[in-house]
Parts: sequence; C-alpha cells; structure tokens
Amino acid sequence: MELVASPAVEEVWLEPSALAGYRVGGLAVHLVRAIETIRQYSETERPLPGDALVDAVSYYAAVLGNHDPIASDFHDSIRARSERRVDSGHRALVAAATDALTWLDSNDLDPHRPVKVLDGVAVRLGDYLDTRLVELVIHSDDLAASVGIEPPAFADAAWQVVAGVLSELAQQRYSPRLLALSLARAERFGPATAFGLVPQLDHESHDAGGILRLLPSSGHGPP
Repeated sequence: MELVASPAVEEVWLEPSALAGYRVGGLAVHLVRAIETIRQYSETERPLPGDALVDAVSYYAAVLGNHDPIASDFHDSIRARSERRVDSGHRALVAAATDALTWLDSNDLDPHRPVKVLDGVAVRLGDYLDTRLVELVIHSDDLAASVGIEPPAFADAAWQVVAGVLSELAQQRYSPRLLALSLARAERFGPATAFGLVPQLDHESHDAGGILRLLPSSGHGPP
C-alpha cells in the first residue's frame, strides 16, 4: 500500500482523479476496499450447501451485468460509497489499509472455501481473490496516473491472472469471434472492453467496427 500512503496522494486528496466521478481520495478508498472486502466477506455468513458457485469471470458478469460504467445507479452507488470516506482523510485510510493487510498476513485463507459476496453472489475464496487482484492492479495504475507517479511494479504472474480474467470476460460479453477480430483487426473492429455497455450486434456482420467504436473505452473499472 505504498502508493496509497504516498505524499503524492495526500497532496491532491480532494482533486479529480484519472477515473471519472472519483476524486483522488475516493479512488484511493476504492482501491483499499479491494483488500477490506476479503475480510468482510470471510467473516460473514457462508453460502448454503446447494448454492451455485461462480468463478472470477462469472462474478463480474453477475455483478456488473450490462451497466453503463459512468451513468448508472449501480456505479453511482459504488462511487458514492468510496467518496463518503474521503472526508475522514488520508491518514485514516492509510490506517485502514494497514489494518486490512495485517489481517491478511495473520490469516491462513482457504482458497476452496465458499463465501457470499456482493449482491449475495456465491464464489470460492480463491476465485474472489482473483477479482481482488484485478481491482488492485488496475486501480493502482489509475491512482498512480492521477497523481503523476509511476505505478507499482506487479509480478508478471499477477498480470497474467488479471489479463486472463479480463480477456475471458470480454469474450463472454461480445463473442469469441468479435473479441478475436478486435484484437487482430482493431482498425476495422475497434477496441473491445471487459467493462461497459455491450450493444446488440449482428455477429455475422463484417461491418461491426463502427458499432464497437462507440463502446466506452475510458478504462472505468469494476466494483
């Protein structure tokens, strides 16, 4: 959490961040919540034995749905939740982050344990940790860009997990064909995104580029 604790973040705490709708402090809170929720959901009621468990990709699909990443009640509530803690100040957030990390270090977490998370979605803890890794590495980059410093250096193994989750999520949201064409022929099919609105496309059309280019590509992230 060196990034969150850095003077660069404290100096512009109330300024707009690189992520629309967040101040720098609100974005830092959102980043820290990626760790805090591990403890929160580990200590709450477990799913019932018959509850279906989803993986990391299906978690995002279930929670995010097809919400507009900027103008939706869902994302407004996510941003508001983080912004409410901004007035508590930078030092309070650093203390909360330290407490969350101390708890993680002192607990031997079972990745196979089922937990009930946001919106009652049931997931194995290991898969939920993969979603937290997505939050940490993507929003760390957002926060570093917001304050003009270098982002933390995460291991390639971490980026591989994140890239795997996001690419599979994008494949589910579009189709394998459109994702492949977007990766190979971005000049015609435009960039694909793991998040944001996905229009109803004619998957057999070879002229989908114009529609795909209308998709949000601002980098707004998950909850």
